[in-house]
Amino acid sequence: MKLISKFQDEWLVFTPIKAEVTSRLYQSNLPLVSALCLAALLAVAILKTSATPSHVYLWLVIMAITYAGRILLKISYDRTKPVNMLWLNRFRIATALTGLAWATSTVLLYQPGDTLNQSIIIVSLTGLCAAAALSFAIDYIVLIGFLLPVLISVIFRLATEASHTSITLSLMITLFLMFVIIIARKANKGYIENISLAKTALLGENREKANSRIMEMIANNAPLNKILVAVVVNLEEQDPSMLCSILLLGRDGKHLNHIAAPHLPNFYIEAIEGLEIGPKVGSCGAAAFTGERVIVEDIINHPNWSDFTELTTKANLRACWSEPIKDSAGKVLGTFSIYHHNPTIPTEKDIQSITQNAALAGIAIELANHNQEQRLAALIYQNTNESMMITDTNNIIVGVNPAFTADTGYSAEEALGKSPDFLKSTHHKKSFYTKLNQKLNTTGKWQGEIWNQRKNGKIYTEWVRINTIYDKNNEVINRVSLATDITKRKESEDLIWKQANFDVLTGLPNRHMFHDRFKQEIKKTQRANLPLALLFIDLDEFKEVNDTLGHHMGDVLLKETANRLVSCVRESDTVAYIDAVSRLGGDEFTLILSELKDPQCVVRIAQNILKKIAEPYHLGDEVTYISASIGITLYPADSSDIDTLIKNADQAMYTAKKKGRNRFSYFTASMQKSIQKRMRLTKDLRRAIEKQEFHLVYQPIVNFRTGKIHKAEALVRWQHPTKGLISPADFIPIAEETGLINEIGNWVFLEALEQSIEWRKSIHSNFQISINKSPVQFYNIANSESDDYLNWPNYLRDRGLSGECIAVEITEGLLLDTSDNLRNYLFAFRDAGIQVALDDFGTGYSSLSYLKKFDIDYIKIDQSFVQNLGIESDDMALCQAIIVMAHKLKLKVIAEGVETQEQHDLLKTAGCDFGQGYFYSKPLTSDNFENFLT
Repeated sequence: MKLISKFQDEWLVFTPIKAEVTSRLYQSNLPLVSALCLAALLAVAILKTSATPSHVYLWLVIMAITYAGRILLKISYDRTKPVNMLWLNRFRIATALTGLAWATSTVLLYQPGDTLNQSIIIVSLTGLCAAAALSFAIDYIVLIGFLLPVLISVIFRLATEASHTSITLSLMITLFLMFVIIIARKANKGYIENISLAKTALLGENREKANSRIMEMIANNAPLNKILVAVVVNLEEQDPSMLCSILLLGRDGKHLNHIAAPHLPNFYIEAIEGLEIGPKVGSCGAAAFTGERVIVEDIINHPNWSDFTELTTKANLRACWSEPIKDSAGKVLGTFSIYHHNPTIPTEKDIQSITQNAALAGIAIELANHNQEQRLAALIYQNTNESMMITDTNNIIVGVNPAFTADTGYSAEEALGKSPDFLKSTHHKKSFYTKLNQKLNTTGKWQGEIWNQRKNGKIYTEWVRINTIYDKNNEVINRVSLATDITKRKESEDLIWKQANFDVLTGLPNRHMFHDRFKQEIKKTQRANLPLALLFIDLDEFKEVNDTLGHHMGDVLLKETANRLVSCVRESDTVAYIDAVSRLGGDEFTLILSELKDPQCVVRIAQNILKKIAEPYHLGDEVTYISASIGITLYPADSSDIDTLIKNADQAMYTAKKKGRNRFSYFTASMQKSIQKRMRLTKDLRRAIEKQEFHLVYQPIVNFRTGKIHKAEALVRWQHPTKGLISPADFIPIAEETGLINEIGNWVFLEALEQSIEWRKSIHSNFQISINKSPVQFYNIANSESDDYLNWPNYLRDRGLSGECIAVEITEGLLLDTSDNLRNYLFAFRDAGIQVALDDFGTGYSSLSYLKKFDIDYIKIDQSFVQNLGIESDDMALCQAIIVMAHKLKLKVIAEGVETQEQHDLLKTAGCDFGQGYFYSKPLTSDNFENFLT
């Protein structure tokens, strides 16, 4: 069994020795040439004897074919020089076939009873065997494969003779065979020893060259992966049965990553990429975790590999030896592993090899990491935006980076050898640097803002961090300063602070700063136990300046107003701070008068402000006059809450405007009540829309000519659940200011429209209801590009309704707006067939140009002219003039407020078209209106 196993190993296992044996066997030409010559001589000699020529020629053909095959095999080998077991075994088979070919000579050439013939053949074959022993002794199987067929055929031929001579020859040949084996054994031993010595020397030389090459790569800072691949390939070339791998620990120190394994399958490398280390994780994971060598002789039967059996079987890996790669401090960097296709125990030489290669890899990795750190440090030093300065133990500059030169303007040559004191500015006192040095000497660290001076003399701000480097004796070696130029950032912060706290146009404190200052002034006033006054100033008719002269001139006026307000503060002996003046936005300003010893001075200051603002403004080529309204509130008399005081001053300012502008007004308790009432009413108004607390009443409009009623005016009423009926005079202004008028007005329109459609069916086909439309509604829809507002003409058109069932009443003030948007919107009413009535005519501008410019259908004479109507009165003359003028312009006239028979008769006589008032009927609900007509 051992013999069979040994034969199998010889036939299957390929070693470096066998590689050299194969090469030598194929390289030798002498056996082929000698054998061919011997065959030719043997054939000639036999032909000289009594042998049959045909047998000789057949034998020559067999020999020619055999050696032709040998030559072709050698040529094929020489072309590629393959190094594997297959070509050695091919040579062995070819040599055995050659031995069989020579053995045929004892059959084809041998002549029984012919002593000369027999002697020639036996001598030739035994000589051939002796030559083969010397030629093929390098490989036992090749030698035996050749000798056995030849010698067995000779012995068999002699044995068949059964003569005394033949038996003697057989014994002699047997002895000769033993002699040949002894000679071959010695020759084989000598060959193998020579090959082993040569291989060992070559391997050693190659190993030394490879190690030298690897060390050269390390010295030249070659890429780490190339170095480690070279380490792996070097070992695999020394022993082709080995498959080597290097894995490195990741930054987290918990996972292994592939870096070099040129001959392991890709799927295996991908599977173990990122392998988490552990005491039972294969060979590599365990070696990296424990820091000790892990030898697994048989992967299939080892518990560490139980989770990887399928993977290793697929990769045909059966043994794995893993050595941890460590740096000079003993820290694990990764693993160096050797795999085998068969279960294998490492030899002492293998252990030495894996240890040496792991150490070599560790040197390469450690140096690469160190070089990378140095390169990174150099890159940071040279390319960082932070200014770096290094000083020695005597505080002398020994190094600066390019950023230092860029920030300071000093070159490295100018800075080296100097003390950092040459950068000092006069911004800091001596005590600042004393504290800095004390902090450095105590802790070795300092950071903060420093104002330094550039080479060109400019002062700049740096954020500086200083750290100290100590030696083993805790003595200062160097100090490293990192500085960031924050000048622009400081300037930006200042600019942002100014923009956040000061008005860009006037330079005055803005609303945000005003609130802060107001809080500060109140605290000061509290400490001084003195009152404070807040003045809220709003310019009168400032919008007209913007509309007529443009916003640019409006800005000029605002800046001049700010200067005048500041001058008023400067002239006052009661206020200590110029920035007490603030601009809240638009044309609104505030003035804080704190620590008032004499509250009566507030009146004098307010009057001075009104006087200053009323002075003419020279805006380019134009001279403009404006005024101001001032609201005044006192702390703590009116309130101690800041927001309440601001509201108080704002309300007092509006009161001043209502009283005629160009004046001031103090806040009073009645104003507070009015504000609260207004706030409650505003809140209730929003709820009223949701709860549908509004309803319409209709006041008849009588045709003077026929006495019939085919027109009515729709009037909105608010039935409050607790306050009862609230007059439109109270809630309409609030609705206009809050924007709720849009919802209310649209509701009135839709309700009146439905009622008009119904009455055109039940009362008269031309019945018409007039609706008051607020100027706010006109402005909103005329100047809006969205569909947020209900467009009445479009609504009628989209639903196919006639505009004649509705008339819209507007005020004269609306016509003062000359914008194209408003004009186009009014024309849209005309195009939709909606008639337009000019309400309260005679109380406003009453410009005839407006009547010509816009399509007006009716003029409504204000009731103030009708109330005092008499035959010879001025009001009668005015009414007659309005009626005549309207008729000339083809307009109809409606008289409002008709309350007596006399008024009715006079208006009818004057030619008025329609009358409306309590003389005919008060406003009625829809049901009562129908009953009234009935």
